[in-house]
Amino acid sequence: MQTTLNDAERALVVDHLCRTRDDLLAVIEPLSAEDWTRKDGPDRWSPAEGCEHILLVENAVFGRVLHTPEAGTVPDLVGQDKKILQMVPARTGRAEAPPFAVPTNRFPAAADFLEEFGQKRSAVIEYARVTTEPIHARVAPHMVLGPCSGYHWLLFIGAHCERHANQIKESLRSHSAKA
Repeated sequence: MQTTLNDAERALVVDHLCRTRDDLLAVIEPLSAEDWTRKDGPDRWSPAEGCEHILLVENAVFGRVLHTPEAGTVPDLVGQDKKILQMVPARTGRAEAPPFAVPTNRFPAAADFLEEFGQKRSAVIEYARVTTEPIHARVAPHMVLGPCSGYHWLLFIGAHCERHANQIKESLRSHSAKA
């Protein structure tokens, strides 16, 4: 069994991470200070909170990619990449954030988030570009998706970012329609 990324997987992950980063930046960079912290309702996150959540999850998932030990037996994960790339950004269902990923209003200004996010995403992209580690053998469960290898977790980072960029876009459209 192949345990390292092949060229096609590497290209897919790097492209996906770059594309989802760029899409989020295109949504966030033009926001006013008011739009950055505006909520559609008491049970909804502001763009600031959504972005903090993205970063909290990205930090945790990347740590999982780096530190999950190799599994003795790797389950059959064929099709898991397509499932992640389709299901996670789709926003057809709502999931409760685990406690570690609940935002605490850490980024009162978008610039603070953008700096930290840029550094973290650059590190993840660089890792995906150069790693020769056996990330296919590093398998850890996801609360909805089931077992995921390090490769799948890297795809999840981008798909999760895309999900919340879509959520922010929906909120902005909803606010524009009301105004």
